[in-house]
Amino acid sequence: MITVYWGVPELSNFTGIRHTEPTPLLSHHLKGKNLQAVEYNKCPAFRKSIENTFCGMSSLPFTLNFHEQGMFYDENQQQLFERLVVIRSIQDRLFSWNMRHIFFTEEDSLLMDLIHPWLEDNEFTNNVSLVTGQFDIGKWFRPAECSFTVKSGNRSVSIKENDPMYYLKFHTSKKIQFKRFLCTPEIYSYVNSTVHSRNYHSHDANSLDWYYKIFGKHRKFKSLIIKKIKENLID
Repeated sequence: MITVYWGVPELSNFTGIRHTEPTPLLSHHLKGKNLQAVEYNKCPAFRKSIENTFCGMSSLPFTLNFHEQGMFYDENQQQLFERLVVIRSIQDRLFSWNMRHIFFTEEDSLLMDLIHPWLEDNEFTNNVSLVTGQFDIGKWFRPAECSFTVKSGNRSVSIKENDPMYYLKFHTSKKIQFKRFLCTPEIYSYVNSTVHSRNYHSHDANSLDWYYKIFGKHRKFKSLIIKKIKENLID
């Protein structure tokens, strides 16, 4: 079994301890369904493909509307918009939800993919394309980010509380257990230490291995992070 520690930075902590632990995709997808009628559930290739895949849930509802005149949202959601929505490019319709979650492990290496929630059928997943990514949560300490492009035409990008924002796939056959920690200012300062290392970088920084080497050469840094995480576990 592999333990994955997870926490929510203060800047993304809109709903406190109401944030939901990642949910196994298979149990989420089959919830309330007649298992005898879901033929592909019996398919070993399908079940293998979603092994150790989890749903990263939204902790609150929000809606963005797009049409020819631009982007709109309810006036009573102005304060939430300013905290939640990161505008990357209006022209390219590229945005991020500021609901960042941190995932980290004591394992020497554990690849994690953040992918589009392709089994969902709702106004978020049907109207956006998620910007996917992969990094090693045993070699790098940073938040996972939900960035997306809004598809062309008139769109209502609406997410509900406990809707999947993304899927997380862990590249291991071992069972995953999650333990939540409080992301204290001290712990988040370690996030900044890793993320800021990409500032004013050379062309070598286009490779994830470049970041992993920087993180790995400070031998006590990971041990310090794990120590502080364990001191602030709430699960």
